[in-house]
Amino acid sequence: MRKPNRVAVCVLAAVFIALCAAVGWYVYYSRDVARVRTLVSVLDSKDPAVVAAAEAELGRMRSPRCIRVMIAAMKDNKRQEVLYRALAHVGKPAVPYLVDILGYRTPEWLTKIRGDWGRDREAVLSGAWRSLVLIGPDATDSLVAALGDRNLGVRADAAIILGEIRDPRAVSALVAALGEPASNGDGLLYNIARALSSIRDDHCKAALLSGMKSPSPKVRAVCAATLCAWKDADVVDALISELNDSDVDAACRAAGSLGEIRDPRAVEPLIARLKAGRISRRAACALGYIGDERAVDPIIETMGNSRDLNYLGALEIIGTPKARQAVDKCIAPIDLAAIAGDPKAAFRQAYARAVIGQELNLALMRYGTAELAADYCEADPVSGESMAHLWAHARGQEKQLSDVLAARQAARERRIEASTDTAPEPVPQQGR
Repeated sequence: MRKPNRVAVCVLAAVFIALCAAVGWYVYYSRDVARVRTLVSVLDSKDPAVVAAAEAELGRMRSPRCIRVMIAAMKDNKRQEVLYRALAHVGKPAVPYLVDILGYRTPEWLTKIRGDWGRDREAVLSGAWRSLVLIGPDATDSLVAALGDRNLGVRADAAIILGEIRDPRAVSALVAALGEPASNGDGLLYNIARALSSIRDDHCKAALLSGMKSPSPKVRAVCAATLCAWKDADVVDALISELNDSDVDAACRAAGSLGEIRDPRAVEPLIARLKAGRISRRAACALGYIGDERAVDPIIETMGNSRDLNYLGALEIIGTPKARQAVDKCIAPIDLAAIAGDPKAAFRQAYARAVIGQELNLALMRYGTAELAADYCEADPVSGESMAHLWAHARGQEKQLSDVLAARQAARERRIEASTDTAPEPVPQQGR
């Protein structure tokens, strides 16, 4: 009898073992994917304890297929909030898949799970951003690599997220990207500069100050716009010098940053730029934020008979009697106190004229409180909200406004919940 070939037997045994392992892994992962889908459906529960338990369990699902299913399921706000936290618990294994969908890319694996993700893409992308920020430094290497992606949107998203993570290891890559204005659009350059200003170490400040001397006006502009993160004397001096830049956008961004820093040393240089054409309005706004009385007469002189909100708003923020008298004279016979007393009626009148009047802005600046600003948000979710946040920023009341808006939202949710609990149950119809 012929003896079996030992090599052939070993090969067959190895193939058999590999097949068994493949089948085992397939069954295991299929079971896990089914479990993920079940847990995702549980997220619609109204019981917070059930949702919390599902989130914790999802955070332990670390296989690639499970991660992809979780990412694809981020289609609405309620699920997204839980899923992006669960993906953050998964951590580093989820990073390649989250980076894969930056810049509105649609990888093949997402198409297979979701088909056309259409209107849900904003929710999925937003969830990916938030997951990567929570994962933190473990995502830095992949995001730094994404800064070199051919897709401009991917590079822009990666820069924003790196700024949120604030990992110093990303600084050298961000600085290198800032030095390539030819291949990067204005939006991306701004995102890169913002990321550097968010990380805020000495290397970042030095890179942005160096960028103010770049031959590219785009780089000078974005560096001027983001240096307001520092209030150091060398930054103020550089921005004052930038007011004389031949590029109007760069000079305007410098004026805006000086207004954010609010250093009195910038008052005289900004007054000097009030007569400088397009930069004049930005200089007036910056002077308003600084709030120095020396700016009142030059702004009134520059404004003349104009009703430009940049000048009027600056005078109203400074708020001296002379400044307010000039505002009242310019907008007469409008009564700002009456507008502040009933903002909803004022917005209705503005709608009737088919224009949102500047008097609404001025009334809020003069009589503003966090409660009145919240009334503006409710009266008009677009223009009113923009005015409210502008007022809060000018007056340093961002937290107070946020607290009032949060309290009102909580009160609305309680009323809705109470009305749902007390609603009568439908009476069953009797069959004929």
